[in-house]
Amino acid sequence: MNKYLLVLILLFISFVSSYSQDNIKEMFEKSWDSKDTIKKKSLREEIIILSPESEYGIFCKGYILSIKGDNNSAIEYYTNALIIRSDFWQAFLNRGILYSNLKDYTNAITDFNKVIEINPNYAEAFFKRGLLYEKYLQDYNQAISDFSKAIEINPNSSDTYNNRGIAYYDLKEYFESIIDYSKAIEINPNSSETYNNLGNTYYSLKDYYKAISYYSKAIEINPFDDKAYNNRGSSYIILKNYSQAIQDFNKSIEINPNFAEAYINRGLAYNNLQDYSNAISDFNKSVEINPNFAEAYNNRGQTFFYLKDYSKAILDFNKVIELNPND
Repeated sequence: MNKYLLVLILLFISFVSSYSQDNIKEMFEKSWDSKDTIKKKSLREEIIILSPESEYGIFCKGYILSIKGDNNSAIEYYTNALIIRSDFWQAFLNRGILYSNLKDYTNAITDFNKVIEINPNYAEAFFKRGLLYEKYLQDYNQAISDFSKAIEINPNSSDTYNNRGIAYYDLKEYFESIIDYSKAIEINPNSSETYNNLGNTYYSLKDYYKAISYYSKAIEINPFDDKAYNNRGSSYIILKNYSQAIQDFNKSIEINPNFAEAYINRGLAYNNLQDYSNAISDFNKSVEINPNFAEAYNNRGQTFFYLKDYSKAILDFNKVIELNPND
């Protein structure tokens, strides 16, 4: 072997061995605190080289696998890191996030519970658990409790106020949701999602003009917000401004050609203009995108009924009953 290469190898081995667990821990904490994803990845790749068999090195291997999309293998590495150190709350957190991605909500909540037990002042764990309760388990009261705790720890998170507002909205506590959305906008005035959510709340309160103003603000911030165009179009339908509604649905579909709900809503606007041919075409497209969309079959059935094509109407209504026997 070339003696210079041997010297380099020996120097490298000496350098690696000189790194103490405290040095590795410090590097890991720096990577954890970094908001720069490139720097975070670089630090963690370095940890893998310097301390591959430590809990930090094994965690970092899991992280690299997770950003490559290999969630199951990443979970194994986080689990192995926890075997070495049972109070490694960052491993519980990241494993919980991966369980969420895999729709394994029971294990995800168990991991978030563990994070909270070890580090009760970590707002993100309450936030992540609240999202699971709100979005997937429909336990809105528990979600509100978690979001409230996250806000108590970190009162400057617009995302937490926004999501607590969604949970209040789901409980039909509209005025509470307006308070939270307003606070989220105060913290982050450039969130099109929050303006869209405010629009939805005023739509539910039947204040359609105010709803339109908030949907318009969402669109001003994000001209590619397909949901805001769709929602504003729905408000225009209520106000019987069908041509403006169709323009909004056209834009929503242009942005997202697979938005089944936008096709249904445009079909309804066409129906109100007695343009039944275009209405049926839109309902057909909606069914093509989502063959289990009962509302599309119902609206198409009603259009066939208006046209006195009763056999086709019955077929669509039968499909609605098949998909939703309690309708």
